[in-house]
Amino acid sequence: MTKASDQRYLGDKSKLKIAHGVVGAVGDKGSVLKFVPYTIHALKQGDGSCLFRVVVHISSIIRGKPTLCESLQKKLANELRDKVVDELIKRQKDANGNDH
Repeated sequence: MTKASDQRYLGDKSKLKIAHGVVGAVGDKGSVLKFVPYTIHALKQGDGSCLFRVVVHISSIIRGKPTLCESLQKKLANELRDKVVDELIKRQKDANGNDH
Protein backbone atom coordinates (compact mmCIF):
# COMPACT_ATOMS: atom_id res chain seq x y z
CA MET A 1 0.00 0.00 0.00
CA THR A 2 1.40 3.43 -0.92
CA LYS A 3 1.22 6.48 1.24
CA ALA A 4 -0.52 9.59 -0.06
CA SER A 5 2.64 11.58 0.60
CA ASP A 6 4.55 9.28 -1.75
CA GLN A 7 2.31 10.37 -4.60
CA ARG A 8 2.54 14.07 -3.73
CA TYR A 9 6.29 14.11 -3.28
CA LEU A 10 7.22 11.54 -5.93
CA GLY A 11 8.44 9.32 -3.11
CA ASP A 12 7.49 6.08 -4.74
CA LYS A 13 10.38 6.35 -7.23
CA SER A 14 12.91 8.55 -5.49
CA LYS A 15 14.69 8.71 -2.17
CA LEU A 16 14.69 12.51 -2.34
CA LYS A 17 11.16 13.81 -1.85
CA ILE A 18 10.49 17.14 -3.52
CA ALA A 19 7.16 18.92 -3.44
CA HIS A 20 5.75 19.84 -6.81
CA GLY A 21 2.71 21.53 -8.27
CA VAL A 22 2.79 24.85 -6.39
CA VAL A 23 4.03 27.76 -8.45
CA GLY A 24 3.26 31.46 -8.30
CA ALA A 25 3.83 34.79 -6.68
CA VAL A 26 1.87 36.71 -4.10
CA GLY A 27 0.85 40.18 -5.17
CA ASP A 28 1.33 43.20 -2.94
CA LYS A 29 -1.53 43.46 -0.46
CA GLY A 30 -0.65 46.95 0.77
CA SER A 31 0.92 48.30 3.92
CA VAL A 32 1.30 46.16 7.01
CA LEU A 33 0.15 49.21 8.98
CA LYS A 34 -3.46 48.28 8.23
CA PHE A 35 -3.01 45.38 10.66
CA VAL A 36 -1.89 47.57 13.57
CA PRO A 37 -5.48 48.19 14.82
CA TYR A 38 -6.08 44.43 14.89
CA THR A 39 -2.84 43.90 16.81
CA ILE A 40 -3.73 46.62 19.30
CA HIS A 41 -7.18 45.13 19.79
CA ALA A 42 -5.74 41.65 20.28
CA LEU A 43 -3.24 42.92 22.83
CA LYS A 44 -5.96 44.78 24.74
CA GLN A 45 -8.65 42.10 24.58
CA GLY A 46 -6.79 38.83 24.37
CA ASP A 47 -5.16 37.10 27.26
CA GLY A 48 -1.85 37.88 25.65
CA SER A 49 -0.27 38.02 29.06
CA CYS A 50 1.65 34.82 28.42
CA LEU A 51 4.12 36.52 26.09
CA PHE A 52 4.59 39.49 28.40
CA ARG A 53 4.96 37.28 31.46
CA VAL A 54 7.70 35.36 29.68
CA VAL A 55 9.48 38.61 28.82
CA VAL A 56 9.23 39.77 32.45
CA HIS A 57 10.42 36.39 33.73
CA ILE A 58 13.40 36.20 31.37
CA SER A 59 14.27 39.82 32.14
CA SER A 60 14.50 39.01 35.84
CA ILE A 61 16.68 35.96 35.11
CA ILE A 62 19.03 38.01 32.90
CA ARG A 63 19.35 40.62 35.64
CA GLY A 64 20.20 37.90 38.14
CA LYS A 65 17.11 38.54 40.25
CA PRO A 66 15.19 35.73 41.97
CA THR A 67 12.08 34.35 40.33
CA LEU A 68 9.19 36.76 40.74
CA CYS A 69 6.02 35.73 42.52
CA GLU A 70 3.04 35.19 40.24
CA SER A 71 1.16 38.34 41.30
CA LEU A 72 4.18 40.60 40.68
CA GLN A 73 4.87 38.85 37.39
CA LYS A 74 1.27 39.53 36.28
CA LYS A 75 1.45 43.16 37.41
CA LEU A 76 4.70 43.82 35.54
CA ALA A 77 3.45 41.95 32.47
CA ASN A 78 0.29 44.08 32.39
CA GLU A 79 2.35 47.26 32.72
CA LEU A 80 4.59 46.11 29.87
CA ARG A 81 1.59 45.23 27.70
CA ASP A 82 0.07 48.68 28.32
CA LYS A 83 3.35 50.33 27.28
CA VAL A 84 3.49 48.25 24.10
CA VAL A 85 -0.11 49.13 23.21
CA ASP A 86 0.59 52.83 23.83
CA GLU A 87 3.68 52.66 21.62
CA LEU A 88 1.77 50.90 18.82
CA ILE A 89 -0.97 53.54 18.95
CA LYS A 90 1.65 56.32 18.85
CA ARG A 91 3.42 54.76 15.88
CA GLN A 92 0.15 54.25 14.04
CA LYS A 93 -0.76 57.92 14.53
CA ASP A 94 2.71 58.97 13.37
CA ALA A 95 2.45 56.76 10.29
CA ASN A 96 -1.04 58.00 9.43
CA GLY A 97 0.10 61.61 9.87
CA ASN A 98 2.96 61.06 7.46
CA ASP A 99 0.72 59.49 4.79
CA HIS A 100 -1.18 62.71 4.07
